[in-house]
Amino acid sequence: AKGVSLYPSTQFWKALMILCCKQTEVSRRTGHPDLKNLLCYVAVICNGDLDMMMKSVTSMTWIGEWVFIFEYTYGRTTSRWIDYENDWNLRQKSLRKVLQTKLD
Repeated sequence: AKGVSLYPSTQFWKALMILCCKQTEVSRRTGHPDLKNLLCYVAVICNGDLDMMMKSVTSMTWIGEWVFIFEYTYGRTTSRWIDYENDWNLRQKSLRKVLQTKLD
């Protein structure tokens, strides 16, 4: 299609580079052994739709939102909303919006 790029945007690579530096954090919070595994899982969930994968509804990066989703869903490190608010520097309302958007 005309005007459609086959390559990910700059935002994609920026978010990816930020998390590559924090590989142990991704593993600790999500249970995925590495970032590649996490991204493959997200790609399956989104049926390979890069726009859906990269959709962000908060000030977090899109990858940060997915890490939060997996952390919340699988209960790896936090169990109280006050702790999520502190860790992600967002209000509960914003974090619930991420959950609602990604899990729909």
